[in-house]
Amino acid sequence: MKNICLLLLAITLVSCSERKVYRIGVSQCSEDIWREKQNQELVMGTYFYDNAKLEFASADDDDQMQISQINYFIDEDVDLLIVSPNQVNTISSAIDRAYDKGIPVILFDRKTDSEKYTAFMGADNLEMGSMIGKFINGQRGSGMVLEIKGLKGSSPAQERHEGFVKGFADEGRLLTCDGDWTQESGYRLMDSVLQQRQDIVCVFGQNDRMAVGAYEAAKKRGLEKKMIFVGIDALPTKDGGIEQVMNGVLTASYIYPTRGDLLMKLAMSILEGKPAEVGPGDARECGGDVDAGRGDERAERTALVAARKGGLVSHAVPSPEGVLAAGGHHRAAGNWTAVVPHSGDAPTPPDGARDVCAGGGLAESPLRPAEGRATGGRGQRRNG
Repeated sequence: MKNICLLLLAITLVSCSERKVYRIGVSQCSEDIWREKQNQELVMGTYFYDNAKLEFASADDDDQMQISQINYFIDEDVDLLIVSPNQVNTISSAIDRAYDKGIPVILFDRKTDSEKYTAFMGADNLEMGSMIGKFINGQRGSGMVLEIKGLKGSSPAQERHEGFVKGFADEGRLLTCDGDWTQESGYRLMDSVLQQRQDIVCVFGQNDRMAVGAYEAAKKRGLEKKMIFVGIDALPTKDGGIEQVMNGVLTASYIYPTRGDLLMKLAMSILEGKPAEVGPGDARECGGDVDAGRGDERAERTALVAARKGGLVSHAVPSPEGVLAAGGHHRAAGNWTAVVPHSGDAPTPPDGARDVCAGGGLAESPLRPAEGRATGGRGQRRNG
């Protein structure tokens, strides 16, 4: 009996020592509180996997630096690459090189102009912009609205602007300028605008930091009470968007979840050749969109489709409340749209079609009903 126990122990030790440890490179386009929170969640996600090692790099909004960092990960032969591209067009060649070398690539939060990626996970920026546009349109009847956009070449800046213009539906009252996601750019641009005109009644910063920077510029001139400030992110951290809403600095902020834990789950599913199943419970928290990737004919079994509509955070309700509704349809095996029923399992789409998507939620100061919708994408997933 003793010999059998020793044999079993030896087999266990050998199998553990032979288990592959996956190296995952994480290329962040910038370093800020949103990405810091996401990185922390990614690290926490590794607690569920004893065979994963994360390596982080931040490009500080520098295209060439991010290209160099991605090339480093490729040369180091990492097993999977997670990338948040700084801009749509400039980083594609480095990401393509990783994909062509057989390294699975997950794009998170931001997109490129290339089809060479394994999966995309991110929130619906068009819906964010549209909901904020509608919200602002119902706040002030006259005066000009200033939109401070994020980095000009980044996909969130482009999509949030497109959605905002459609939702606001009054371009004659709209001024736009290009920021770079930093609080300093929000302050600088707002200060410049206020030197030329005093008819601004509302500022939409495409993230909370730029909106707060604009607020500080208005406060310096004693004008902050004459306008409202709206942002995106609503981080539940110190000095984050939720706190800014509670303190009355921001009138509203759209909840943009970081969800590094689900990103880690997706990465390990790809590495271990498993379907990346995201159930209704995950989706209610995710507020995001998982596109099963493109560019490879070897489609895996699809994951569950789930989506979350807009939620609400206010002074009276200090936590997100998701609003779910039934519905959903599919047009073809590569294109699926669904909304999760309030109870019960999410529908399973046809093989080859897997998307998880949602709008997120609105955090606002006055208690108002929030509207949201969910739309799907298309694509296939490639084995790593």
